[in-house]
Amino acid sequence: MAERISNYDLQVYEREILPNLPPEVVDAHVLLGLREHFREVPSGGRATPELRVRHHLTVQGLFSNFKQILQHRKRRFVVLPFSYREVDVGAANSYVAESTRRGSLRALVALDGTNGASVRRLLERPGVVGAVVHLDFERGASLRALDEDILSLLIQKGGALMVFPPWRGAAEEGAMGELLSLALRYPSLKIVLARVGGALCPGAAERLVPALAEAPNIYFDTALVTSHKVLEIL
Repeated sequence: MAERISNYDLQVYEREILPNLPPEVVDAHVLLGLREHFREVPSGGRATPELRVRHHLTVQGLFSNFKQILQHRKRRFVVLPFSYREVDVGAANSYVAESTRRGSLRALVALDGTNGASVRRLLERPGVVGAVVHLDFERGASLRALDEDILSLLIQKGGALMVFPPWRGAAEEGAMGELLSLALRYPSLKIVLARVGGALCPGAAERLVPALAEAPNIYFDTALVTSHKVLEIL
């Protein structure tokens, strides 16, 4: 479940983080909710020069984390460790709406079953760099149900699709097969596998990564990976 993030946090992120990201880091920080009615998320807390995130990383701590990752990783996609936090977007939240329109804030659209036209409108914003989908593979959900028009739009703008696969259990094999099939069918689509850091031990990485190596457009969210062994495998 995405956590709420305040406009204050977003402003700090836009001012302190985005201008200083290494050029090889592709980043998407926020999910854009698609509800019809919403209100601005209150900031709360005290104004400090750091993001109030689950891992309490200061700006300098964040860049130190990136340097460690960039020394080891072979893949070309890194997502910030707080990229699954959610804001609602629209007229009542002018900061988020204007920032994504002018491209100063980068975000993912949550494909949550709402109207496809709403998704397409958001994908037209320069600041929207991709989409994220949560599928319950354990209950038979399938990537085959994804809207092909949405995938085509993502490809046109060079965007990414973030997927939360099951890293273990009975659904793992089928989900990995679907991911590989989707990647081979749409070779221009960046497919990002989320929550690698919290899920992959060296044994699982050794088993799964070679199976996905056939598709060079499959990337891994490495921001929370702390195992050097896993980083070497990736």
